[in-house]
Amino acid sequence: APGSDLLLWSIAWENRAEEFGIWEIDFPRIGGVGPGGQVCVPNKWGTVHQAPMAGSGYRATYPSPRAFAQMMCWWGERAGLYYAAHDPEAGVKELSALNDGDATVALDVVTSPAGMGVPAAQGSLGYEVAVGSFDGDWFDAGKLYRRWALQQFWTRKGPLAEREDVPRWWKDCALSMRPTGEPEFVADFGAQLQAAFEMEAVLHWYNWHNNPFDNDYPEYFPAKPGFGETVAALQAAGVHVMPYVNGHLWDTDTASWEAENARSGAALTPDGDLYIEGWQQQQHAVMCPHSELWAEKLRQIAVRLADEYGCDGIYLDQIGAASPRLCFATDHGHPVGGGGFWARGYDHLLEVMRAACHAINPRFIMTTESQAEPYMAGLDGYLMCNLVGANQVPLYSAIYGGYTQTFGRLGEVDNPVA
Repeated sequence: APGSDLLLWSIAWENRAEEFGIWEIDFPRIGGVGPGGQVCVPNKWGTVHQAPMAGSGYRATYPSPRAFAQMMCWWGERAGLYYAAHDPEAGVKELSALNDGDATVALDVVTSPAGMGVPAAQGSLGYEVAVGSFDGDWFDAGKLYRRWALQQFWTRKGPLAEREDVPRWWKDCALSMRPTGEPEFVADFGAQLQAAFEMEAVLHWYNWHNNPFDNDYPEYFPAKPGFGETVAALQAAGVHVMPYVNGHLWDTDTASWEAENARSGAALTPDGDLYIEGWQQQQHAVMCPHSELWAEKLRQIAVRLADEYGCDGIYLDQIGAASPRLCFATDHGHPVGGGGFWARGYDHLLEVMRAACHAINPRFIMTTESQAEPYMAGLDGYLMCNLVGANQVPLYSAIYGGYTQTFGRLGEVDNPVA
């Protein structure tokens, strides 16, 4: 690369087979890295492994909290090796750092391209993989990646402090609470905790709807009796209410599944089947974020919370936490298979929701579970409740400090006010 020590790898081909198309691209595999040293991968906050790594090593699908960025690195006593997929479309891919012989590791990326299996005379990786040496450790490699990442579509809105679409109350917020249950309990909980800390807060409300948790998504309305009154009282006291909504699933045994032809907006396997997640013994279909049906459904829910109930936010579960699905639907407006449709779909979906809700309430925020980089422009924050484990380092913060806000950590206490 001009003015850089990084080598940029790519690959292109001509296809002489009229009936076959490329399914996946495994390139480039850099083996024999080491011996010894340490490896940092974008899992949770950032996870450091000693080489040789435990078990076979690390393998994760991007974008997800197990691969929140598209980079890995190795370093020893005298040098480090930077390895990153500089993919501006944030396409679906698998990162891996695997044991590779005598205390060495192999760094690899397997890309699931757009148009998987579709015959084409020519093709290419579509982006460049950057490989090069550096001095330092995971922090220095994170800064290399940051230089590239701050030029991509997910950081286009600039530093958080300069973003006019992010309300001041959220930028200054230092207290988050997550009660669950009936409006009377939530009102008392929020008021007591806010009074004890004497500061504004965000209240992340689960089970505000009549349906059981993880059941009958996305049929949340009508809300429990007293929900609207509780929202108004809490927000008047400086506790900003952010109800839970699932941004990923549609329960297949709901009346709306049939009535609204929800299957037409679901992600489909290569055989045309649904991707099913079973929560609370329910069969939930994974929805395609690129489908207009799913985008409109989430917009309607968010607008109703902002308008009818006056909420100051919405929490969209699983958008950041769930790995993307390869979608082979032919009527969602994206090429079949992989590529950047998943990240770009959510980016557009969130932008539309944001504009609609801010037209009603400029203080409205949108957050999700866990952190994955390509959703950053459309979200105000990431709930980091699941990101605990051994050998953690703040790689995520090193890359995106100043551009993102995180909140929350699950805990159990007998008396939250005391």
